[in-house]
Amino acid sequence: MPHLFTFTISPVQSFIEQSRKVKDLLSASRILTRLIEAGMKEFLSKTKDASECRIIYPAYEERFSNTDKSYPNIFKAILSGKVWSNEQLIDIGRAVEATVRESLRQIAINLLEEHTREGSAILEKQYDLIMSQSNPVEGSNATAQFFQQLKNFPECYWVFESYTDQEGYADADIKLNRSLAAIKNLKTFDQLHEEPGRKCSLTGTANALFFKKEGKLPSYAINEPIRLYSSQVEAGEGLSALGFLKRFYSSIPPTASTAEVALWDDICSISNEKFQDLLTDERFDHQMLYEENRNQIPDKLRPTFKKLLEESKTGFNTKYYAVIHFDGDQMGKWMSGEYLQDGADLSNFQNELSKHIAKMANDVRSMLNIETGFNRSEKFGGYTVYAGGDDFLGLVNLQSLFGFLEKIRISFHTLNTEIEHSPYIQLKEPKKITFSAGIVVAHYKTPLSEVLKQVRAAEKYSKINGRDAFTFKILKHSGEVHQSTFKWGVDDVNLKALKNITDALKQEKLTNTFIQQLTKDLQYLSGYSFKSIDDQQMEASINEIVHVEIPRLIKRSNPSKENNIANLIKHIQQLWETGEEETHKEKQVTNFIHALHTTDFLSRKL
Repeated sequence: MPHLFTFTISPVQSFIEQSRKVKDLLSASRILTRLIEAGMKEFLSKTKDASECRIIYPAYEERFSNTDKSYPNIFKAILSGKVWSNEQLIDIGRAVEATVRESLRQIAINLLEEHTREGSAILEKQYDLIMSQSNPVEGSNATAQFFQQLKNFPECYWVFESYTDQEGYADADIKLNRSLAAIKNLKTFDQLHEEPGRKCSLTGTANALFFKKEGKLPSYAINEPIRLYSSQVEAGEGLSALGFLKRFYSSIPPTASTAEVALWDDICSISNEKFQDLLTDERFDHQMLYEENRNQIPDKLRPTFKKLLEESKTGFNTKYYAVIHFDGDQMGKWMSGEYLQDGADLSNFQNELSKHIAKMANDVRSMLNIETGFNRSEKFGGYTVYAGGDDFLGLVNLQSLFGFLEKIRISFHTLNTEIEHSPYIQLKEPKKITFSAGIVVAHYKTPLSEVLKQVRAAEKYSKINGRDAFTFKILKHSGEVHQSTFKWGVDDVNLKALKNITDALKQEKLTNTFIQQLTKDLQYLSGYSFKSIDDQQMEASINEIVHVEIPRLIKRSNPSKENNIANLIKHIQQLWETGEEETHKEKQVTNFIHALHTTDFLSRKL
């Protein structure tokens, strides 16, 4: 009898987003990828004698290097080709879980050995001792507390579900997902008992065990913490076990930062070779390039900085960057086969769809290139945090923002074309996969955890407002916020409208006076009480006024007196007309105003 198997690890969102630095963020994603990949490898190893056992989701590829891939925190597989006893199934599940935990153990011990004076044999003995005890040892040292904090990470959940034939596969798939959800809701765990003390600067929950060697130890630190000789730990900063792993894992350079992403285009104007000495120096921080921070430059690096400033064509002025998060719409329905023809092979459909999604994710992930050097190639400036399937999180330089978004949309259109022509994907009727996105533009000094919170909220807002949409959110350093939401539209017409208006303002084909005046007009008109007058009449009046005012104001704010402004008028009216789908006119007005102010802000920062 064949079986379905699913395995997942958690937490994911909090583990990734509880980050202070870009390196924390990237390392967290790569740690999770390494753990789930270890689980998939172990599953295939335990079932290699059965030729029909395979992983359905995600599309598993061994050929990519660690930095070139990311997987979701879950995989689903089929066990077939032989008779499986309950004991064999349990053995497989336990082996996969044990392998995942062993992978984390290796990461932890290797990093501890590298950054402390203890040898691997002693560390392994301590690890085994802690894992074998049900209760923590009072008065244990920092290393023992380190392993104690890792005892419940990650949470592992796995389920098997049997089925008889292909028709029973769909029912088994539903039961599998329900059982997994039920088990996760139980959340069985061991209580972590810790003495009161200073908490981790990243997680804010577990005790901080690691502090910088230089300087005074912060108040309320544990007795005899581990002191680190590293510029990657700031003065006064404390790291728990998970914080330590995220800060020191992977080959990501310690110089990775939001300032680096913001300044990518400025840096590209300088020879990459002349930047190498700085990029390999742990004392270097890209925010030192900003004039207000140059007093932080170490004396040894000042001559190099002086040469860079002399060679820089643009200076180092860009202080904003973008974070993009997108997620496929209703992917649960897609993977469940809801849109599939009756009688079609659901398992083959799931596997084929996973392959197409993985291909698209690989394409999107490879578009960002900061890790490969500073150059204006066909790629864009930024970091991919994860692109494990139908979801993506990345940090992008503002100069690359619109181009990158357009490339993402092209990849999704290609995905839908491939699905349409795939012989293994037989849908009841033509249907396209859509995705919703959140795009947040923030100052490099805005706490990274807050930016990640805002971009996730923006993506969620896009889904609440009908899906197949995007939400732009500008977080100004002053505290002012502009947020606007639009459907992508046919041929991504609304994204193109925002880009073209931004370009026109940047190229000074327009001045922003039309935005200021239109804002005043609309705020005045929308201030009327909709209850005291006829709603339809008022809405019609606003629409008529806007369609008259837009061309008039555009012509007045056209300093070059160009005749070819018809397209600009069309783009601006497009944004207004798209908003007419809103159920409340005041919401349409607010959305439109914020969209125009978004283009004005971006034009001044690009």
